[in-house]
Amino acid sequence: MWRRRRQIRRKEPEVEESGADNMSTQDKQLTALPFLLAGIVAAFLLSFVYGYPRLFALIEASNAENFERNAADAMAAGDLRRALKIARYATETYPLNKNPMVCTVYGRVLLACGEDAQALEQLNKAVNIRMEYKPPYRETRKPFYFAPARLTLGKYYFEHNKLIDAIDNFELARAYAALDSAEYGEFHAVLYRAYAKQGLWARAFEFGEPSDQELDGLDNQGLERIADVCEGKQDWKLADRLAGRLLKREGFAAKAHYLLGRFHLTQEQVEAAETDLEAAAANGHPYAAFFLGAALEENGKQALAIQAFLRTPSGDLFRPFALAKAWELWTNLTEDERASAATAGDALEQLDREIAGIRLLKRPPVYDKYLRFVPVAVMTSEARVSSDGRFPILVLWEDKQSPATDSKPLSSSIHAQQDAPLLLRRNNNVLQLQWVENRVNWASVDSLPAGPTAVPGWIDTARDWFGLRPGYAEEIQEDGPRNSFLSIAKRTWFYSVPIPARKKVGYLLAGRMKGKGTVGWQCMDETDRVIFENGVFGQEKSGAWTWQAAYMPSQLQWDTLRVQLGIMPHAGTVDFDEVMLVELDEPDPEWFAGK
Repeated sequence: MWRRRRQIRRKEPEVEESGADNMSTQDKQLTALPFLLAGIVAAFLLSFVYGYPRLFALIEASNAENFERNAADAMAAGDLRRALKIARYATETYPLNKNPMVCTVYGRVLLACGEDAQALEQLNKAVNIRMEYKPPYRETRKPFYFAPARLTLGKYYFEHNKLIDAIDNFELARAYAALDSAEYGEFHAVLYRAYAKQGLWARAFEFGEPSDQELDGLDNQGLERIADVCEGKQDWKLADRLAGRLLKREGFAAKAHYLLGRFHLTQEQVEAAETDLEAAAANGHPYAAFFLGAALEENGKQALAIQAFLRTPSGDLFRPFALAKAWELWTNLTEDERASAATAGDALEQLDREIAGIRLLKRPPVYDKYLRFVPVAVMTSEARVSSDGRFPILVLWEDKQSPATDSKPLSSSIHAQQDAPLLLRRNNNVLQLQWVENRVNWASVDSLPAGPTAVPGWIDTARDWFGLRPGYAEEIQEDGPRNSFLSIAKRTWFYSVPIPARKKVGYLLAGRMKGKGTVGWQCMDETDRVIFENGVFGQEKSGAWTWQAAYMPSQLQWDTLRVQLGIMPHAGTVDFDEVMLVELDEPDPEWFAGK
């Protein structure tokens, strides 16, 4: 027992010594810990100092919603180096074949840095991306019209005096973007200047208006063209500014007095309107007599109004409606007053002759046989068809639910002081005059010089679906002092840029052609898949030119439309002119129900 206790007592100091050694090790570790932490912090600070710019740029570039704004903010602050880093890291973050905005931002920064060649390479990449960025990864045409890149290219070309190339990119940008929105506000000034310089004033007015100094510097053709645009958009205040200038130029008295008369009508200055519209009619303006009659009617001068309406020239778009107004006013006169205005008594006979003349002059377009209102003839004014503004068009419809002869000789809805659609029913014939806009940009063709490198608003698929046509594929030729036409000398398909399809409207496609070609259209759904394709029918030959026209109501599945010009094999040179695609509002059945 004693020995056992002694052994145990001997072990106790060993245990105590072992514990003392362990405490000593822990003290050493605690002593070294501050130095270790200090080293880690120093390394972190060192890496942060040297890596922060790269990390910050990478963070800015990594967010698809932010890298564009951050690069723009850096350029606005004058920090091009930082903007370049953001743009470059964005290209590393996103595959370039899936996000056209990455190339666009990089191109813009490179332009700001003076690297034009590299910038154009990036911008052209942006408009040639062919695959969608998410399943099913199908080929898509929309990036080809990618507005941010197209607008940047257009601005660059305009600043380098390449006006046609600038407008071509601007027109392609219009396909899937509302360029007049605040989103593209930074480009509005250059858009206005480019379109105005090319004389495309309807386009230019979307982004601004000319100053007095700018109007004073325009030639006669420029002033007249703006006047036509003002009439189409009913901007009579600007028309009043133009009229004073036109009066000072030889040969424009009729146009000037007509504009002044319409302006006075909107201001309810009837006496002044009578004076100017009388002067316009006396100088040969075709529409002046109709609106003179409207002014006289409003002023209570019924007999004089009848005489004015009857002065509207035969074959004019307003002639049928002028005859209808003359007849309606004549029926409200007394017997003695009718005797003094006997010529108005045969207004219905004259109206029938006008309708018969319209049928003889125009072949019926194609139509859906199940429609109630069938378009059988279309007339435009003597002025050439243009996309530069709205212009009047006369449509003769056949009402398939009305008898050929009606007990009521005439029904009309005519607001002569406004440019609202005019409606007139005579038996089963319905005449409608409305102001329309050519949805394809043919005005550019009219104003192009010979041999341009591009035709704004059109693409060629012969060489590459997404590439603009080469210069030798087309030629602009002159046909009179103010008209050019497109001449194509190889087999190809030309397409206008797509336009949004409206619901519950009809589409009229028309144009003239010389040679073995086709004028047609394609309708596409929201995925850009072609769901309808056809050429137009109903041809009327006039000399060497062939007029073609077709009509079809809008379908629910249509998302966009575009015009197709085709060249047959071995056709040689084919000429196209005055191609137009316009939206028509079909007559309202409820209006006829109350008549």
